[in-house]
Amino acid sequence: MRLTESWADRFWSHVNKTSTCWVWTASTNSNGYGWFRVGQRPQLAHRVSWYLTHEYWPDLCVCHKCDNRPCVRPDHLFTGTRAENMADASRKGRMAMKFLNGRHTHPELTARGETNGRSVMTDELIKRIRVSFTGRKGEMSYLAKVFGVRHSTIWNIVRGKTWKHLLPVQK
Repeated sequence: MRLTESWADRFWSHVNKTSTCWVWTASTNSNGYGWFRVGQRPQLAHRVSWYLTHEYWPDLCVCHKCDNRPCVRPDHLFTGTRAENMADASRKGRMAMKFLNGRHTHPELTARGETNGRSVMTDELIKRIRVSFTGRKGEMSYLAKVFGVRHSTIWNIVRGKTWKHLLPVQK
């Protein structure tokens, strides 16, 4: 795809060049990366910056050295595979980590069991299901009909996959 002079001018007119990053000032996607329409196809703004500087569209990811998503400064960009991009983000502490998730750092704030607004069961019903379950053939299907839930719901309850907060404390 050939770019016209006016096309490049239009792109750079949406860039605020500071002493550090060159910040994209036009539209961004939900992740904070700039968007710019190239013909009929929208492109990430930092990829367009790469194209304007190097005159080719890379097959690889265009990554940020500065970790500033709206930055389009060419010397802040480098190419790498998806795995290299993920390793770079991880090294810089930019990857979401399970142990930092709110459910793991503050489990007391997570609505569990009948306090969860989507729950159709109560703590008492769960205890009754677990006490009454003997493991006989067809029993899960029977309990599912009795309690008006799916077979998989009963399976998850008796196996301890759900409603874990009601399981006996392991010593």
